Amino acid sequence: MENACYYSVEKLLSSSLLSKNLKVRIYKTVIFSVVLYGCETWTLTLREEHRLRVFENKVLRKIFGAKKDEVTGEWRKLHNAEVNTLYSSPDIIRNIKSRCLRWAGNEKNKRKKERDEKNSKKLERDEKNERKKERDEKNSKKLERDEKNERKKERDEKNSKKLERNEKNKRKKERDEKNSKKLERDEKNERKKERDEKNSKKLKRDEKNKRKK
Repeated sequence: MENACYYSVEKLLSSSLLSKNLKVRIYKTVIFSVVLYGCETWTLTLREEHRLRVFENKVLRKIFGAKKDEVTGEWRKLHNAEVNTLYSSPDIIRNIKSRCLRWAGNEKNKRKKERDEKNSKKLERDEKNERKKERDEKNSKKLERDEKNERKKERDEKNSKKLERNEKNKRKKERDEKNSKKLERDEKNERKKERDEKNSKKLKRDEKNKRKK
C-alpha cells in the first residue's frame, strides 16, 4: 500500500516546479497518513522497522534529490545522515511509537473512564436499592404498626363488648335480685296476711264460743 501511495505522487515529488517544503507537505499528507493508518495497534519487529526506515529514506531522497560530491564532482544519492539532517521532523519509527504510546494512554483513560462509569452506575444502583430498602422497611414498620393498632382496636372492641355484656348481666342480676326480694317480701306478706286472717278467724271463733258458753 505504501508503494502505491508513493508511486501515485512520485512525479510530484521529483518535479522541479515544486519547492521542497511543499513536497514534504505532500509526503506527510498523502503518503505518511496512509502508511501509518492504524499503526497505534502495531507490534513492530526489527525487520519491519528497518523496512519502514528504508521506505522513508527512499521517499526523502526523491524529495531532496541528488547531491554533487565536492571531491569527485559527481552526483550521488544522499546518505542516511544527510537525509535526517535535511528532514527535521521525527522519523517514521518515532512517530509510530509516539502514536502507540498516545493510543495506549487513551485506551487506559478510556478503560478507566468505563470503570468509573460502571462504578458510578453501581453506586447509583446501590443507593437506589438502599433507598428502596429503607422505604420497604418504613412501609413494613408502618404495616406492623397498623396491624398492631388493628389488633389493639379489635381487643378494645371485644373488651368493650364484654364490659357491656357484663354490665348488662350485672343490671339483669340486680333486677332479678330485686324481683326475688320483692317476691320474697310479697310471699312473706302473703303468709303473714294468711296468718293474720287465721288468727283473726280463730279469735272470732274463740269469742263466739266464749259468748255461747
